[in-house]
Amino acid sequence: MVAWSATATAQVQLNGAPLHSGMNHPNNANPLMISQADCNAQTTFTFAVTGLTVQKTLSVWASSQGGDCTQQTARNPGSTQTCYQVLAPFIPTTPPSASVALTSASVVGGSGGGGAGGVMGCSDSTAGDAPRKLVLFFLIDEASGNVTDSVKYDIDFDLRGPPPPVSLAPSTFNESTLLVKFCTPPGTTDVAGYKIYCDPTNASGSISSSADPVCSDNTSAVTTSAATTTSGAGGSSSDAAASSSSSVASSTSSGGGATCATTSFSAGQKTTGLVECATVNGLTAIEAEADGFTIGKLGAVAIAAFDNVGNVGVLSAVVCGQTEEVTDFFEAYRTAGGTGGNGCYCRAGHGEVSRLGALAFALGVALLGWRRNRGVR
Repeated sequence: MVAWSATATAQVQLNGAPLHSGMNHPNNANPLMISQADCNAQTTFTFAVTGLTVQKTLSVWASSQGGDCTQQTARNPGSTQTCYQVLAPFIPTTPPSASVALTSASVVGGSGGGGAGGVMGCSDSTAGDAPRKLVLFFLIDEASGNVTDSVKYDIDFDLRGPPPPVSLAPSTFNESTLLVKFCTPPGTTDVAGYKIYCDPTNASGSISSSADPVCSDNTSAVTTSAATTTSGAGGSSSDAAASSSSSVASSTSSGGGATCATTSFSAGQKTTGLVECATVNGLTAIEAEADGFTIGKLGAVAIAAFDNVGNVGVLSAVVCGQTEEVTDFFEAYRTAGGTGGNGCYCRAGHGEVSRLGALAFALGVALLGWRRNRGVR
């Protein structure tokens, strides 16, 4: 992940790993990796540089292309340039050491024109969603034309959210909740979980298929035992809504060919400003519970994946569903003629009532098991 190194003959050195202010990654994961939220917030890396010489300049350059920034040709504008400037040359005020503060935005985007390849502002247009690596070069006396000393630091950055899940299939879980099954994003493992977005009342179109999705070979459809669903009511999505290079299925390609639309969000949209209705943790999750729906009201659901540093990808296809009235155990028992106290048949004995109670009990157990494992259709 992140490592630091100094040339064996260098006099200048970095005194330990940098201090990083403002990091807000999920579960404090990868604290020295620059996320899109870090870049937008201009969080700061502070380096302690020692071994400086009086009246010698210090500058910082970076390369994401494997360039050697100690070479002037790698820093000069033109076809041979593989490095970009992060911090202009300056003479430290208190040699032989200096505290150098670099913002996340300047590390990946440069201090003036140029930056890491594919990065514009705090967005990365390169293909894929895996973290990228760059190398910071702290150069001594670079302003004079000769680099007399240097030290470097390797750092990762990830400004891109994962692609969204595919083949969403909504069905009734209970009278206010849709159970949405889906296939995990194809071709990626950089997923920490999924954010679910809902419009419970303002969807238009037709109900999408509730049949369990058939996932292709390059997606996951495995057990959900390790997945955890947490309510997202009232919580806003991360501002690290990153662009994803993966294509997003249209609304008509998911959910059995049904069309679904809402003015609240659309397929391929970034999630900045949207409010999620639930969050599911884990790459291998293949279902989520979306709350807030009303029986008979057509609602819409879409899902975005997020990675280990909080980057949120774009929205999946939008699917429509509506909840239905659910008959629970006690309702089934009463309908069958049960008269026991508190909805439970408690009197032992034979006869029609006893048989009705046994039937109701069996139906109730069957219903509970069906809802737990598949969702009530």
